[in-house]
Amino acid sequence: MKIPSSNQIHSQDPLQRKPETQGIEPSSTQGRKNTEVNNTLQGDRIEISGQAQGILQASEIVRTTPEIRASKVEEVKRAVDQGIYRVDSNKVAGRMLDQIREELLEM
Repeated sequence: MKIPSSNQIHSQDPLQRKPETQGIEPSSTQGRKNTEVNNTLQGDRIEISGQAQGILQASEIVRTTPEIRASKVEEVKRAVDQGIYRVDSNKVAGRMLDQIREELLEM
């Protein structure tokens, strides 16, 4: 068996492209690559939907709204101190039932 001497190295890697096929893309990816290049050349652009904008606004309101409403706390404190604070038990029970219903529906 004779092994020819050559300065050229031949790759046996099937994934390595052959020189005659380099630069040739399958038609399905070629169109996508052209689109990507065109988008890159035009610059990046982001569009936010109306629903996403509403969510951003709501999250900003929640972020900036204090958790404790100081005016409401003072009002209740004054009513308790004066002995005129009354709790409507029907209203409390109704809200408790509403909360339980919501939790059951989430299950």
